[in-house]
Amino acid sequence: MVLPGYNDISTGFVTGKLICVQIVDNLGFYMSTEELFRKDGYLRECQAKVIASSDNAFCVDQTVFYPNGGGQPGDSGYVLVDGVRHAIVDCHFVDGQHRHILEEGVLPPDIGQEVILTLDWERRYRLMRMHSCM
Repeated sequence: MVLPGYNDISTGFVTGKLICVQIVDNLGFYMSTEELFRKDGYLRECQAKVIASSDNAFCVDQTVFYPNGGGQPGDSGYVLVDGVRHAIVDCHFVDGQHRHILEEGVLPPDIGQEVILTLDWERRYRLMRMHSCM
C-alpha cells in the first residue's frame, strides 16, 4: 500500500517485531517521523498519519512524543483512533522513526490511518524540568 502523496514503497524491513516500510516521496526522500517537540517543547498534542505498525507498536509521520534515549525515559500518553483512546506506554527511536508502544492487548492503528497523539503532560513536564532548562 502506498500512502497518498508518495509514489513508491522502496523497502520493507523487520526490526524486532515492527515491520517498518521506507516510503519514498515524490522527490526521492525516505519518509521518517518529524519531531514536532524539537520545534515546540510545550506542544502537547498533534494529528498524525500512521506509516508503520506491528503487534503492539506503530510509527507516524510526525509526533510530539520524545523517545527513550540519552538517559531520559520516553514519553507516555494516549492515541485517539476512531474516537477510542488507547494508552501509549513508551516511545523508542528506531531507524529514523518513533515507535509508539501501546499497552498490552491493544491492536495498533492501520497504516494510512489518521490519529491524534496526546502526551501525559504532567509526566513530560516533570522530566523536562529535571533534564533541561525548559
